[in-house]
Amino acid sequence: MYSQPSLKSLKIFYSSNDDLAFKSFMDNLILAKQSFHYDIEKPTDIRIVGNQYSNWEKAIIQNLDIEKDTVIVLIIPGQRGKGPLYSSLKKLLITKFPIPSQIILSGTITRGKNLRSIVNKILIQICTKVGGEPWAIDNLPCTNKPTMLCGVETLEKKFGNERKQLIGFTATYNKTFTKYFSLSRFNQKDALKECIDKALDYFKQRNGIFPKHVIVMRDGVTPSRFAAVAESEVTQIKSEIDLKCEDTKLTYILLNKKTNVKIFGINNKSYINSSPGTIVDIDLSSEEKFDFYLISQKPTQGIAAPIYYLIAYDDKGLLASEVQLLIYRLCYLYYNFVGGIKVPAPCQYAHKLAYLVGDKLANGNDIPEADNKFNTMGKGLYYL
Repeated sequence: MYSQPSLKSLKIFYSSNDDLAFKSFMDNLILAKQSFHYDIEKPTDIRIVGNQYSNWEKAIIQNLDIEKDTVIVLIIPGQRGKGPLYSSLKKLLITKFPIPSQIILSGTITRGKNLRSIVNKILIQICTKVGGEPWAIDNLPCTNKPTMLCGVETLEKKFGNERKQLIGFTATYNKTFTKYFSLSRFNQKDALKECIDKALDYFKQRNGIFPKHVIVMRDGVTPSRFAAVAESEVTQIKSEIDLKCEDTKLTYILLNKKTNVKIFGINNKSYINSSPGTIVDIDLSSEEKFDFYLISQKPTQGIAAPIYYLIAYDDKGLLASEVQLLIYRLCYLYYNFVGGIKVPAPCQYAHKLAYLVGDKLANGNDIPEADNKFNTMGKGLYYL
C-alpha cells in the first residue's frame, strides 16, 4: 500500500461459539500480511464466553488500553448484515474508546466465499483507519498550492422528538487529498462555519500554514434548493475564510445524484454504457452556468447514471478541464472500493460519517465528540 503504519498492538475479540471463524480469519490475515508486506505484530486474542452485549462490554472495558492499542477487531455473531450486537458495540467503541475498530460478522467468515479477498479488504480498511493510505493518485489538479478539499453531506431524520438535519463534514489536509479531518454537527445556524473554522485550524496545525485554496463539494441538496443553499453556505464559508486566511480562494460545487438524465453510446446499432470519465458539458448543460454531467463509475448492470455538478461559486478562476479532471480522479480515492465510485471521495466520506452518527450514535441534542478524539490521534477515517 502507499503508506501503511505498523500495527504494533492489535487485539481481536471473538465469541467462544466462533472458534472456527476466528481461526479462519487468522489464517487469512497471515496470508494478507505476507502479501502486503504489512508490519503486524502478533495479535492478542480475547475469547468471550456468552453472546450478550454485557459480556462484550465487560471484555472490552477490561482489555482495551487507549494509550497503547493501535486497532481492535471484533468478530461478532451474525450473518448477512444481521448482527444484533453491531450498533451497540459500535456506539460503545466510538463514544468511549477512541481506538480504530473493525467489526466483522462471523457468518461472513464461516461462509468461506471469497474469504481471502474479504480479509484483504479488511486490512485495507484497517490501514485507512489507523491513518494510512492504501493508494494515492499523482498529477492531481489544484496541488500546486496548499489546497483543502471539503465534502459536505446532510442527513435529515428524527432525533428525539423532532426532525433535524445532521451535517457530515470532511476536509483533507495533505497534498494527495488522502488524509482527512472529520466532523459532524446538527445543521443549525453557523454550523458549517464552525466546521470550516475547525478544519482550517487543523490544516494549519498539520502544515504550518492555512490553505491558499478551499474547494467545497456539497451533496445532499435538491436542485430546487441549489440557489438558496449556495447563497447561505458560500456566505458562511467566505466569512470564515476571510476572517482567518489571507488571499485564500474558494470554489463551491453542488452535486445532484438523483438526475433523470441518461447518457449512453451506440455500437453496431446497440446501446452501450459510456466509459468512466465521460463528460457532457454542452447541450445538456446550461449556457449561463458553469456545470456539467460526469460518469465516473462502471456499472455492473443497467445504464450508468451521471452525476450533475454545478460550480456555484469560484473566485479562483479554475478552468473547466481542471474541475472535471479533479472530480473524476477523486472518485478513485474512496478506500472502501477499489475502482471508481459515483461521487468524489470527500462527499462519500461525509455521507458515511453523517449516516454513522445519525443511525448509530446521535441521541436527541447530543452528538458524541468522538470525532475530536480521533482527530487528535490522527484517525480521521474511523467511520469507514
